[in-house]
Amino acid sequence: MPNTIKLFFILFFVACVSVNGQSEAEQKNNMGILPPSTITGPLKVCAGIGVQYSCSPPLGAVAHWSVQGGIIVGSTTGNTVLVAFNPGVNTTTNPYSVSVYYEQGGCSSTTLSTTILLDKPTVTPLPNTTVCGSSYATYTIPDVQADSYTWSITPSTAGSIESGQNSNSIHVLWNQSPQIATIKLTIRKCNINYPFTITTVTIVNAPTVTLSGPTYICSGTPANFSFTTVPAGSSSSVLWHFGDGSTSTSASPSYQYHAPTNGTVGYTVTATVSGAGGCLMDAIGALPVTVAPSPVVAISPMRDLNLCDPTNTASSFIYNIIVQG
Repeated sequence: MPNTIKLFFILFFVACVSVNGQSEAEQKNNMGILPPSTITGPLKVCAGIGVQYSCSPPLGAVAHWSVQGGIIVGSTTGNTVLVAFNPGVNTTTNPYSVSVYYEQGGCSSTTLSTTILLDKPTVTPLPNTTVCGSSYATYTIPDVQADSYTWSITPSTAGSIESGQNSNSIHVLWNQSPQIATIKLTIRKCNINYPFTITTVTIVNAPTVTLSGPTYICSGTPANFSFTTVPAGSSSSVLWHFGDGSTSTSASPSYQYHAPTNGTVGYTVTATVSGAGGCLMDAIGALPVTVAPSPVVAISPMRDLNLCDPTNTASSFIYNIIVQG
């Protein structure tokens, strides 16, 4: 009996370790133990939160698990394991990983390992911009499925977040105060806060628009208008309203008012300038004007007079000229 046991041990050892000079991997394949093909489970994880990984071993084989950068909660064998990765691990130099191999009949397959990434949000800063005071602007980053988003403006006097707090997009009203401001964002994910600087914003004074043109206008007489902006700068478009329903998109329009029906009439000429100085918010200038009827000349008495007739003398007729209007 002792000789029989000794012979069985020798045969078993030879079958799993040295068969015709083949490598260990070749021996295992010849033994019919196929290596794992896939590991099912999340490839990005939150540290400290348990996640499940599974595989599908051949009939009769047992899966053996191991992890790097974490622990297996419960048994290290079986089709499914629960893994908790350790917080504070430098995953750049020591990445998380999950490994599994199959064992059957005392022989083992090759090991399959999968690298697991820490679910850490990354944000690309937005380009720096220049905005006008008393204007609105929207700032958006890709949604990283965070637990929360906390936005802030530094200094806080530069503007206010009108909407979007705790989301990936905010709407900001910038105050009319030239300065440089910074938009910051703290993203909380997997119970960890990640601070980011999103963009730097330069706030400039919004341009003011001044209109030039006559303020007392006779009906039927062309009135020329123009505008200037302070500080000076280019603009994308301008829309004039003359107060009587008429409009113009000319930079320097010429306009004739119709005769008022009863005496003089007051209007307000406005110019809405878009893109003044690169600002998104329109700038508006206004100019009050008074429109009066054009003068009418009345001559009496209404009769023909031949001034070349020698019989007509200067004292023969008296004409009255009345300017009306």
